[in-house]
Amino acid sequence: KQQKIFPFPCSKESEVHDPVAMMGQRQRQRQRGVGPRDTIHNLNNDNDGDGDGDIDIQSKSKSKGSKRRIALHGLLSLVGLCLMGFQISTFSSSPISTSTSKASTSTSKSSTTSSTIKSTSKSSTTPKTIPRFHINNNNAKNYGSIVGPVLLEGWDGFDPDHWKKENLMEFAGEYPQYIKDERVRPLSMKMKMRPPKKKRHPGDNNYEPCRLKGKDFADLLTLTANNKDQQQQQQQQQRLLFFTNSVENKPFLRKLSRRYEVPKAVKHIHIGGFRVFSAMGLGGYHSIHAHGESWLGQLSGERAWWFVPPSTTNDDNDQSRRRNNAAAPPPPPRVDACGYLDGSQEVPTGALHIVQKPGEIVWFPEGWYHATCSLSEWTVGIGAQGGKPIRQNFPKLDPNEFDAEGKRYQETTKKEILRACLNITTTTSTTTTSTTTTTTPAANANANANTNSKWKWFGGDLNAYYNSLETQIHDRDPSKISSYAVHRWMTPKRSTEEHYELIDRAVAKHHPGTEQQQQQQQQQPRPLKVFDGGCGLGSAMMFFEERHPAWDLTGHTISEAQQEFIETKLPDHRFTTNLRSYDDIDDGLFYDVIYSIEAMIHSKDIETTLKAWADHLEPGGIVVVIDDYVSNEGVDKTSSEIKAFAESWLANVLITPSEFQKLATRLGLETVENRDLLAEYDIVNVNYKNHKPDIKPIADRNHQGWMGSKWRQRLTVEGKLSYNMIVLKKAAKNSSDNNNNNADENVNVSSPRRLNDDVVETSASGAATESGDGVCEAVPSLTTNNNDNGNDDEQPRARFTEITPALMSGKGAGGGSKIACISGWYCCNQGLEWHDHLETHRTDNTAYLKLDKSLFGHYVDVFAKHLNQHYWTYPVALALPAIEKQARGRFLDIGGTGSTASGMSRVTSKFQHFAGPLEYWKLDSDKAAEAMERTLFCDIDDCPAAETCGFDVTFSHTVLEHALRPWKSFDTIARITKKGGLTMHLVPWSYQYHATPSDNYRFSHTALVTLLEDRGFDVLEVGYDICTKPETMTKRVDEHYDVIWLTYVVGRKR
Repeated sequence: KQQKIFPFPCSKESEVHDPVAMMGQRQRQRQRGVGPRDTIHNLNNDNDGDGDGDIDIQSKSKSKGSKRRIALHGLLSLVGLCLMGFQISTFSSSPISTSTSKASTSTSKSSTTSSTIKSTSKSSTTPKTIPRFHINNNNAKNYGSIVGPVLLEGWDGFDPDHWKKENLMEFAGEYPQYIKDERVRPLSMKMKMRPPKKKRHPGDNNYEPCRLKGKDFADLLTLTANNKDQQQQQQQQQRLLFFTNSVENKPFLRKLSRRYEVPKAVKHIHIGGFRVFSAMGLGGYHSIHAHGESWLGQLSGERAWWFVPPSTTNDDNDQSRRRNNAAAPPPPPRVDACGYLDGSQEVPTGALHIVQKPGEIVWFPEGWYHATCSLSEWTVGIGAQGGKPIRQNFPKLDPNEFDAEGKRYQETTKKEILRACLNITTTTSTTTTSTTTTTTPAANANANANTNSKWKWFGGDLNAYYNSLETQIHDRDPSKISSYAVHRWMTPKRSTEEHYELIDRAVAKHHPGTEQQQQQQQQQPRPLKVFDGGCGLGSAMMFFEERHPAWDLTGHTISEAQQEFIETKLPDHRFTTNLRSYDDIDDGLFYDVIYSIEAMIHSKDIETTLKAWADHLEPGGIVVVIDDYVSNEGVDKTSSEIKAFAESWLANVLITPSEFQKLATRLGLETVENRDLLAEYDIVNVNYKNHKPDIKPIADRNHQGWMGSKWRQRLTVEGKLSYNMIVLKKAAKNSSDNNNNNADENVNVSSPRRLNDDVVETSASGAATESGDGVCEAVPSLTTNNNDNGNDDEQPRARFTEITPALMSGKGAGGGSKIACISGWYCCNQGLEWHDHLETHRTDNTAYLKLDKSLFGHYVDVFAKHLNQHYWTYPVALALPAIEKQARGRFLDIGGTGSTASGMSRVTSKFQHFAGPLEYWKLDSDKAAEAMERTLFCDIDDCPAAETCGFDVTFSHTVLEHALRPWKSFDTIARITKKGGLTMHLVPWSYQYHATPSDNYRFSHTALVTLLEDRGFDVLEVGYDICTKPETMTKRVDEHYDVIWLTYVVGRKR
């Protein structure tokens, strides 16, 4: 035993927490199909005398098997725990020696002699526990000051008998409930008829979310598998969640509120957020995820929790990663959380752990990743979450839907729902002790789908596969790229060109910038050489040729039909297509960018393919791969479903993203970006409606590729396949190759550095964070980066069109057309006139009412002046060695799309002319921003997607008054603005109420000064602009004021 002793030892001994039978039951399911009722567990054993309560999970099965032990690495042993300090006993990773069980002497546990299970956790570190204290303790009032999750004991505001399954379902079991998966997404089924009034699922007439009465769903969760044939079904039901909230199911949550009292310590979440209810069966789990501040009180059963902090840990490995500028790790993978217990899944690094019992409340702050696993046959919790439900894009439940009078979908019986949603038919009793399950042929139909004689197979011949597929598709329009882009669509607009936008942004972000380097050396720019590995019908090359005419594009395809389409049907083009494998690249050819979209998966030898690409990549070049991957190491690649997918989709590469990245590292390529496109574009919901299709041929669509697409959808919905964009980078030439002593030449572009050699750490999103005595990367500036002799004249300045103090319509390229006034109701620049008029006509002289004349000006003139001064300090784009690998600087227009939700027109470029030499980006929480290019769709109060230190200029125009918590808005602004960068904002001081969609604050000039200076900015200028109605509006009368005051501020990040 190793002990780590913390100060302030506890005076109260903590209980020893152990898992229940589910661990052994789940492991046996994988091996023999034995259900949970065959499990007997002895939790009071202490065979090795160390006081830890050894775990001996045994089976009633008569089959002979060797004895095995579980080595838990102290995963659930909590010793001497208290709020101020605690002791954690960390157990040896070696298996505990076998000895005689003491269970026979226990009056509370029974045992039989059989095989036990040894399951060693894959985690290299022992998860620590979280603080706990009594909910009535005075410290409970201050638990929110703790930076991580806590457990509150002693909650007695409920009757445990009320929450037993039978009693709870008798009380509220008639309410309809969505059948959800482990990610809280409703399953879908095909409609038998259209709804009478409106679609049941937004954007799709053919599918609707699956629903059952609560009591039937509860029976489904607690089904017991009694034979091996039912093992697969039991594993499926463990992926289901009876999880609902007061937004989708308000009547149900309202009725439940009669049976519990909310503790004062968490009442603020209950009032300000939304209520949640969670029920799971034995082995059910909720995979790791994060959201707002939350609490969940346990009412029945036990559940295990794991927590991972929102930022990366400060362990030795992480420090080493930062020193070596390696890419930041992605968020923890979403896997079967119960696998953390039986060793089938790796416990995330830095995880905290707790087992929650009835009468205990778990609280955690916003942003913490967490996962749960049910340790009981009936596990129930109630609580609340801050904010709003994520992706709540399905209808509210009708409490009368399943009443006798309900007319909607009257023909859809419970049996039909189960078959349509889960491919099973079940008959269940009203108690949890007697449940019979019958598996229908529908449940086995998909397993035998590949043997259906109607499918057309091609024996692994990829050429014949694609040639034949083209004969089944007759709507290709060569003049419209989207019609012959043959991969998965993304975004609610069903765009198949989004992949090209992603690749284009990756090139801008990660490629060293050959053209800019040539311009610096006053040479003719060399166009990028780009290779499309598996070019299909040429859609991507056509897209890039139109956007980047200078690019030298080459594509390889093995399909004769695809090449013929490119050569005979596409409009005139300059790119080249070769009929050959993407492994076969001519000697002597080297590319700056190699990309592949849904083609790498066909490679017969992924190592050969990736090596060929690496060998033909220029130093500093990048490889961008968008494709399907096996989601994680816990997925059984030998399962019949995975094999069926591989056979039908010709998916020769069954590899996880981490395995792919490790292979790339061996071949000299570094991962600089890994984006989970499933999560980013909500593909399971938006594309698939969370529906798992039946695998069978339909009409003339009998090509094996159609089967493969169905398997892909099914496995993606089940969480077994992921969809990622991974960007790999080849190291640039070192100093010995080019006689350049630049120490930053090989710096990973996703790990920014300051212009001195202080390393900037990188967050999980690849954004720079505070490190050492500095903050983050600085904007390029001749005034701060002059030559050693102090003379900066030799460095050429950036060329840009001088910013003119103009207002634009925002509709169209370049900002659209000029407009005379800030709006149709007001024209500004009246401040000095008002001040002078007041001084010449005043009758009173009250000192504390006066404002100095210097505080009045025209905000547009002020902004343009400071932008021109700022841009004038920039060197020629990418001229500095320390930033030569980074993309062009960025200007962020916060709230830059307009509030279409409030009836306003969408704008796309209203302040694009302010960006000057920078790339123009927008940030908005309005729905219209979601699919716009170079736009962050988030709330400025809390926008993790906005890159830390990622913007040279941050800007807003009458936006921040709508923020719910503007101090958080300015926190975000301070985080994302580069050192030396500008921040500029216009907000109202005297202005009518305008709810677009809400209106919350007004700002004086002193308030803006405080908000900026407290966050590390120097205020360059602050003041007021006064606006009045133009002549055409003076006779219009409504809530609009005749005169409004606006406050402007310009600051520079220290």
